[in-house]
Amino acid sequence: MEQLTDEQRENLSFFKVHKIKNPKEYGGWSKWMGAWCLIPIIGLIIGIVGMVSDNELKKVQGKVLFTSSLILGILGAAQSI
Repeated sequence: MEQLTDEQRENLSFFKVHKIKNPKEYGGWSKWMGAWCLIPIIGLIIGIVGMVSDNELKKVQGKVLFTSSLILGILGAAQSI
């Protein structure tokens, strides 16, 4: 597992984490992991697992997945009412 460069560390934010090319090389999840937000309950669980990880990239990815799943879950529940 390689270390993130300073330039890549600048992309460790909620809105920029998608700019890191090949996150699996740095201990993160693949970019397709975000698709789990389409099934909110699974996305929430995986997001929590990512947020408690020691890897800083996986923490940010977990926060994004958790938040996206939460928003889609609330919108889905609101639409069904």
